[in-house]
Amino acid sequence: MQPADTRRATIGLDENAGSLQIKDAVESSRVDEVAEMFSRFDLDGSGTIERNELTEVLGKLDSKLWSKDNIDKLWDVLDENGDGVVDYEEFGEWLVKTKKPKKFSIEHEFSGAELAEMALDYEGKKDADVDILEDDDIVKTIMDATDYFAFGRNAEGQKFCDTRPMATLGDRAFPGVMPLIACHKGSKGAGDNSPNQDNYSITCLKGGYTLICVFDGHGKDGHETSVRTVRTVPYFLIKSRHYPNKMEEALKEAFVKSHNEMVNYANDNGIDIEASGSTAVAAVWKDTSMWFAWAGDSRAIMGSRGSKPEVIQETFDHKPDAPKEKARIEACGGEVRSETYPDGWVNHRIYCAGKSYPGLCMARTLGDNCAKNAGVTAEPEVQQFDVPLGDKPFLLLASDGVWEFIDTRKVVKHFGKDLDKNGSEKMMQKLVKDARKKWKENEGDYCDDITAVLVTFD
Repeated sequence: MQPADTRRATIGLDENAGSLQIKDAVESSRVDEVAEMFSRFDLDGSGTIERNELTEVLGKLDSKLWSKDNIDKLWDVLDENGDGVVDYEEFGEWLVKTKKPKKFSIEHEFSGAELAEMALDYEGKKDADVDILEDDDIVKTIMDATDYFAFGRNAEGQKFCDTRPMATLGDRAFPGVMPLIACHKGSKGAGDNSPNQDNYSITCLKGGYTLICVFDGHGKDGHETSVRTVRTVPYFLIKSRHYPNKMEEALKEAFVKSHNEMVNYANDNGIDIEASGSTAVAAVWKDTSMWFAWAGDSRAIMGSRGSKPEVIQETFDHKPDAPKEKARIEACGGEVRSETYPDGWVNHRIYCAGKSYPGLCMARTLGDNCAKNAGVTAEPEVQQFDVPLGDKPFLLLASDGVWEFIDTRKVVKHFGKDLDKNGSEKMMQKLVKDARKKWKENEGDYCDDITAVLVTFD
């Protein structure tokens, strides 16, 4: 169930494109998918799909499977009224049929019904440089290179405010004071049973480096994106030839390869990676050297503790209207459209040129593959700075469930003054409570997932 006011949703269609009329077979939750896919087959923009267009697109997906004979059989199924074209409703009925990603033998004699149920590996152009990782390889690589690793595992049936359970690799304790973690499911309204799409990982690397990730998934399979990439970013960081001597390059490589691996993994496992993705923020440090890497609006801050707390370092959200982000998007052929609401709030979203999708309000993400040609990138921005230990700093990474309505400087002021007095646990509880209160005041029954990780330096 969606909130009444969806203006803060990460993905949204352009309402000015008009309503989409599809037969009852199309579930409302898949309207975005049908619209986006239809535009990919309707190459001339005529509003219908001709046989030559179907042949061209399917041929690019799999030239062996989609032979002339098989396309002829599929066409007979799709063109129900026999008028020589596939209209929007016919296409929608085909797209939402149950798909079976079976590995049929090419020698198999397909029926039209079988072909209509074949899964479409539309973005099946896999990244040749990034193979799909086996779980055993991820586990072994991380175990061999770390003294500790933990992440949030997926859990079914969670309700509003439930905490995401933690999974650890091996029976190993965190060396030192464990970072304090809050990862709570939000609510999309009454009866909501959607998964928590936020996630995190904590990595203590041999050699003294520590890495913390906080990722915020969105879209139908955003939870799948976040739960995988909070593990593969550490994996690819470890594997990078740049680690640890060129940390900025290593972090950029880890983010981009994690995105590419997720695309390949999703295509092989029936996961929506076209309109699902995750924002991401990571902090890695050793001694007094610290790096922030981020894509999207999950945010990292470092503040000082004392009578006059100050912001030492912070990330800035990758919004579509930011000059650098907008320039890249437009150079790649994307468009940034803005909408002003009656209360004066302005929303900026990214669309493919002349299209009603993807309507993404982040300029950098992992996943969201349909937006990559419109200038949305998985490459993070990276900041490097020295940690001023004399200022008794604290580090906080959080999803926009925290930052949407709470100002960075207010957080620094409260944490900086009260952290030593009240302790990390009470301060984190208050942060989560305040964030939920702000969501209630601004969005009613809708509350985003809320995740934060706190580290203190003494």
